[in-house]
Amino acid sequence: LSFKEVMSFLGLELCAPSQAVRSNAQKIIGEVSEFTGQPASSILEPFRSSISTQIFKRRLTNFPAAVQIAHIDALTFCLSLEPPFLVNDPGLTQLLTDALTTAEMEENQAAQVMRHQHDGAAVTQLSILRTHCVQLLRTAMASADVNLATSQGELRNNIILMFFKVITKGYPDAVIAAREGLAVVLQTQRGKAPFKDLLQSSLRPVLVNLADYRKLNVPLLEGLSRLLELLSSWFNVTLGEKLLDYLQKWAEADKSQPPGTPKPIRSGEEPKIPAAIIELFHLLPPAPEKVMEKLARLTIELETKLPMTGEYSSVRSPYRAPFTKFLNRFPSEALDFFYSKLLDPPLCKLFHHIIRSDLASPVRDEIRMAETKLLERTLLVDPSNPNHNELRFQGVCIIRTICKFYPDWLKERPRVLEQLRKIWESPERKARMLKEEELEFEHLLESKMLVKCLLEYARSNPQDHAVLFNMLTIFTVRSVVDYSFVKHFYSREVAAGFELRHRKQIIIKFLENCKDRSIPQDLKVQALQLVVIPTLTTAFNHPDPKEKSIMDEATITFIVKDLLDPGDEILKTYDEALHIELLQLATLLIRYLKDQLVSHRKELIKFAWDRLKREDSTSKHWAYVNVCRFIEAYDAPHKIILQVYVALLRAFQPENRPLLKQALDILTPALPKRLPPAEHKYPIWIRYTKKIIVEEGHSLPHLIHIWHFLVRHSDLFYSSRAQFVPQMVNSLNRIGMANSCPVENRRLAIDLADLVVTWDHRRISEASSSGGAAVKAEGGAEVKTEGDAMQVDAPPEAGAEAPAAAGDKRDAPSSASDAAGG
Repeated sequence: LSFKEVMSFLGLELCAPSQAVRSNAQKIIGEVSEFTGQPASSILEPFRSSISTQIFKRRLTNFPAAVQIAHIDALTFCLSLEPPFLVNDPGLTQLLTDALTTAEMEENQAAQVMRHQHDGAAVTQLSILRTHCVQLLRTAMASADVNLATSQGELRNNIILMFFKVITKGYPDAVIAAREGLAVVLQTQRGKAPFKDLLQSSLRPVLVNLADYRKLNVPLLEGLSRLLELLSSWFNVTLGEKLLDYLQKWAEADKSQPPGTPKPIRSGEEPKIPAAIIELFHLLPPAPEKVMEKLARLTIELETKLPMTGEYSSVRSPYRAPFTKFLNRFPSEALDFFYSKLLDPPLCKLFHHIIRSDLASPVRDEIRMAETKLLERTLLVDPSNPNHNELRFQGVCIIRTICKFYPDWLKERPRVLEQLRKIWESPERKARMLKEEELEFEHLLESKMLVKCLLEYARSNPQDHAVLFNMLTIFTVRSVVDYSFVKHFYSREVAAGFELRHRKQIIIKFLENCKDRSIPQDLKVQALQLVVIPTLTTAFNHPDPKEKSIMDEATITFIVKDLLDPGDEILKTYDEALHIELLQLATLLIRYLKDQLVSHRKELIKFAWDRLKREDSTSKHWAYVNVCRFIEAYDAPHKIILQVYVALLRAFQPENRPLLKQALDILTPALPKRLPPAEHKYPIWIRYTKKIIVEEGHSLPHLIHIWHFLVRHSDLFYSSRAQFVPQMVNSLNRIGMANSCPVENRRLAIDLADLVVTWDHRRISEASSSGGAAVKAEGGAEVKTEGDAMQVDAPPEAGAEAPAAAGDKRDAPSSASDAAGG
């Protein structure tokens, strides 16, 4: 095919019934024009006759809806070209007139016409057809070559009136094209007397309907809204006052009114009318100072008329979004007004709700930029002002909202941050926390909002260690408010999220604060518990070896010399909670940095040993955990190890069970290495375990404590099983067979029975693999199997008392230097 034939074909396809075909034809013609450098109208000129005949050969209304759409779309494309194509065709005026008639046609009239054409699908295409007609007329009005103002003045005026009708009627798809067409008219005809008269006559029907608020409806108000977007300067300022009067009547609709007035506002369509009225205010001529307060109070009053539940309710108000648009247009005036009304509860509540809305970005931006205005109206109010506390609280609420949307704001506004820190550190705030039962609910959340602001700042500026430390004071006072999010921040974001260099600096700073005697000990406890220990634990368990550099030699020495061994006078000032946290810190260091702590063994064991001497002390059991970790890492005298082991076996108090279990689980795996059997058949720790079972077997809680321990470490006791199996079998009835025994005891009884069977299966398996003919239990106990029963004969020495160990005592040793190995 030649180029001419291709272009002729594309020109004809501009009128194709298929939208996809027309769009592709228009696209290809545009690309050919761009490639050849010739205007599209010049390329189509040779085919003017065929294209014109196809578009103008008959009246538009004589075609089915789909063909009408195709012809209108083709003509719209031709008129939009530069220069326009088919401008001087004699059929253009008639087709524009037909398009105008279709665009103005009411729904019922159009439907009857479409049915008359026996085209069922055309009824559903009415909206598409009207939209294409409006787009064509918009393009014709915008074209200087068509020049309707000169050649067809009446047609031009009718098109302008049609634009107004479409906009006010609110035909969804056609509205955009009508607005664009009216905007073109305003741009070219503004200030001309004939146009002004036409505009006033076009607006008259809308203004007539506005004269009576009982005639208001949502489509009318939405149409007026669209007109105001283009013609706000053509409306009088008094329109805002009239709309406020209408809102007032709607707000009073539940009072006694003459017949014909609207019903009280309930769920359904009625709340949409006042909402649509409020929607108009951001489009009116600028006069915010005249309507701001009255509109705000009417919004609140209208909300009180809403039901508690439903599509529109006091919780889901339809009025706040349009009111927010009004505030967004005048953000500075809005702040001046609401800052002056912070002591008015309804207006203050409305203001806070609005600035928390996603729609109020301009208002929040104004707050963010006008920090001086915010500080002067709230946080920097003269303390002599009787409402000083309330204004300060409202300022904190506003700042919290801004920080939520702009997390880096406080970092950029040091003046605001300084005032927040003063409030946080003030004795007055702490005093209020001590009297929470006397506070209103909103004020109860003051400290929570403050700490959330400081959290946002800490995230954006991790170098400010003072803020991280000061936030810990929230846990030094009991509160009914949940502050667990602060703990999560320290344990997840600080410990695992901050850069290594920042975490290292935080550890050093917090440890220095722990040395400072002017800082309360409860604050030091929180620093160790929530920051230092979790951060070190996370670093030590990290797969990257670089993470362990978080603790260098200088920091280790500081912890040992200045915190664990600062001198007896300072140690006496430590309270119980601080001792516990320091013991946990020392235990953590011994576990992961035992090689670096070799030179500090004496100080470490001395600190823990001093706590072991104390009776009825909570820290004593943490000291056992620490000493067990020390024995696991370093060698110690056998006497000391044995005494610690025996003491842990004899301690069975339920309240201390978790710590006792932890200490035993640390110490026991190290016993075969630290206390070898030497010349005796059984190691001394095995013999002492048997001795304690015999001596304390009358105490069921004590017996349960030991059996739990033995089940957890059954592999270590396998070689000495003959020392324990008889007692295990004999105690099953006491532990798990009584009707009143708890489930935990029954489970232990099952575990013991299973352990006896498991040990015996293992013994048989080992004997079979070694080829031994006789199956003997360890220590001479012979196992006899008859059916499913198993009987264990104890060896002669099974009931004998274990030899006493040197220095056998139930209390902790008195010398820390002995435990450190001299």
